[in-house]
Amino acid sequence: SQKPELVVVMSGQGRSTALYLVPLFLIACGSIGSVRSAAIKRAITLTDTNFEAKTKYLDDSQSGDYFILFYMPWCGYCKEALPVWDRLADELQGELSVAKVDLEANVAISHRFRKKVKGYPTMFLFRRGTMYTYLGNTDINELKKFARGNWKDTPADAQSSIPRAAETLTVGERVLEAAVDLFDGIVSGYSAVWRNHPTELLCAISTAFSLGGIFGFMLKVFIDVCLPPLPPGQAARKGRKKD
Repeated sequence: SQKPELVVVMSGQGRSTALYLVPLFLIACGSIGSVRSAAIKRAITLTDTNFEAKTKYLDDSQSGDYFILFYMPWCGYCKEALPVWDRLADELQGELSVAKVDLEANVAISHRFRKKVKGYPTMFLFRRGTMYTYLGNTDINELKKFARGNWKDTPADAQSSIPRAAETLTVGERVLEAAVDLFDGIVSGYSAVWRNHPTELLCAISTAFSLGGIFGFMLKVFIDVCLPPLPPGQAARKGRKKD
C-alpha cells in the first residue's frame, strides 16, 4: 500500500501574497542584523594625534584602564587577533577601554614604544601610570581574565612605566635618550655581525688595530724627523736661561 501524500495547492491569490512576504521577511532579517552589528562595541583606534587625549595616562585622576593591542597590518598573527580584539571590546564594554594601534601608520607611537614592543602583536594594559604586558595567547577567555584582574600576577620584569611622549621630555632627557639609542644601535649592530660573521669581525678588528699601530709609528717618525729633539747640553742651557 502506498503512503498518502499531502499536497498543498495554493490559489493564485495565495501565491501572490507569498511572493510579497518573502522579500519583506528578508528585509526584516537584514535590518535585525544591521542593528546588531551597529550595537557591537568596536576596539578604539588610537593614533599619533589622539593617543594622549584618549588614554590621559599623564593624569591618574582622569585616566581609565586601557587594554591596547599594538600590531602591524602585514603580520599574520595580528590579522587573527584583530577580530578577537573587537569581540573583547564588546564583551568588556563598561569595564575598561579596549583599543588598538597600527604601528606602521603611527610612527611617533612606534618610536615611543620601540623598547617595549618586542614582537607582533603585543598587548599592554595601562593602569594608573603602569604598563602590564600580557604574556598569554589570544584566547578571548584568557584575555578577559587578564583584564578583569589577572594583570596583578604579571611578573615584575613585564611591568614598567608608560613611555612618555617626546614633547613632554626635557632637553636633557632627549639628549640622553638619543645617546642611549646611539649606543644601543652600535652594540646591536656589532652583535648582529658577530652572530652572523664572527670570523670577518675578528679580521676587521685585528686590521683596525694593525692600521692604528702603523699610523702611530708613522706619526712618531714624522715628529722625530720634523721636530728633532735638542742635544742634552743645549737643552740644559736653555733651561738655565729660563730660570
